[in-house]
Amino acid sequence: MVSPHQNGRTYRWRSSFWFVTFVVWLGVLTDLLVYSIIVPVIPFQLELLGYEHVSTLTGWLLFAYSCGLVLCTVFVAIYAENYKSRQLPLVVGNVILIGSQIMFMEAPTYWLMCFARALQGIGSTMVWVIGLALICDVTPPEFIGRQLGIAMSGFTLGILMGPPVGGALYKTFGFRAPFVVGITFAAVDLLGRLLIIEVHPTSTAAVHPSTSPLHVPSDAEKGVDGSPDQQNVAKNTLVTAPVRLTFIGVLLTLLKSSRAMTAGLIALVFGVVTAVQDTVISLHLNHVWDLDSAKVGIVMLAAVVPTLFSGPLTGWISDKYGTSWVTFLGILLGIPWCAVMIIDGPLALFITSYALQSLFVASLAAPVTVELAMLAHRIDGVGYAHVYSVFNFTFGLGSTVGPIIAGQMYDHIRRGWMAICLLVIGLLGVSAVLALVYTGDPPVVTWIARRFARRPVVDEMENV
Repeated sequence: MVSPHQNGRTYRWRSSFWFVTFVVWLGVLTDLLVYSIIVPVIPFQLELLGYEHVSTLTGWLLFAYSCGLVLCTVFVAIYAENYKSRQLPLVVGNVILIGSQIMFMEAPTYWLMCFARALQGIGSTMVWVIGLALICDVTPPEFIGRQLGIAMSGFTLGILMGPPVGGALYKTFGFRAPFVVGITFAAVDLLGRLLIIEVHPTSTAAVHPSTSPLHVPSDAEKGVDGSPDQQNVAKNTLVTAPVRLTFIGVLLTLLKSSRAMTAGLIALVFGVVTAVQDTVISLHLNHVWDLDSAKVGIVMLAAVVPTLFSGPLTGWISDKYGTSWVTFLGILLGIPWCAVMIIDGPLALFITSYALQSLFVASLAAPVTVELAMLAHRIDGVGYAHVYSVFNFTFGLGSTVGPIIAGQMYDHIRRGWMAICLLVIGLLGVSAVLALVYTGDPPVVTWIARRFARRPVVDEMENV
């Protein structure tokens, strides 16, 4: 039976997967805007307040944000998979985000700034775990990659808008101005979250994976010739009782999956790479090219613009062709441009190399989240909130250690920026090897091996 409110004019769009995607996109954008809008101004504000070792203190502030995000992830995932409502924690997270910004804006001491950033990380956890899970709940499986890619493009746009807006506002209106803009965006985001109407026609447990386009038949579902055995698939489809696992059980299950571990490690590297560069890039630009906060923001704006459409594009590619090649190539193509960023040459060269490295690194977010959605479909007892808690935890862990590493390296190594770039190159190289072997079905290395295994047979047929 259709309830009365389902006949209203607003019901269709408020409950559609497109509106849910838009709200999550706005939430991701707001989260990254709030995170990045003060990145170019924190060092200058701390110097103005008389603090020394500014890069280290900036790193600890970013560390506090990531600590809140990481520590809250497990509890949010447990809640999300045991209670039906996704909307309530999304709203609570937004309220925490607004409150944390007000606290930071008015904080008279450094330790209170750190506490406010930790609260901000707690508020951000909701959109990264529950928001992405909600998209997967309401979106047809064949469009999940596209919708996740659209939502993740908010990550790029938030970083794109934050630094230049923050730098310009700080220079023109003072320290509080960037926070006022962040609070305004969060208020609009809160309205969107309140407007969502949750509809759960199916769930990852109620629909058997064998009926999903994301499903690859298991050995038990294959016939003698390796093709799907429709009788076995049909028999399995009748089993609708969901498998319930404790969080520890889910964690142990995911630890046994090489694909899950690889996706988590790539998310970890993604977090480290983003954090180490965000922490010190304003100081590097000021030291080498004597740029102030406003000009640093403009440089970051110019560099991040090309990444704006990488998420939707790689999400669509993941839907159509799988996650293996797009993940591997995204990592591999980012490495040489990171090496070019070491050169203290023309500013235009730095901006170009920074833009291209950011383009390829940012393209990883969509295929990694799609890879985790596939695992949620294929592993009994594992839900979307579980796998996205893995993404959030590992990305948050990378964002936690990244600022500390960057601050210490930049302060204590003679050529700190070069050391940071070499660290990024090494991490991307390890990730490329893992993606080559384990990401996707089949992984790139398996695909290549099969191609070469078939080639002699094709050559013999051509000779005949």
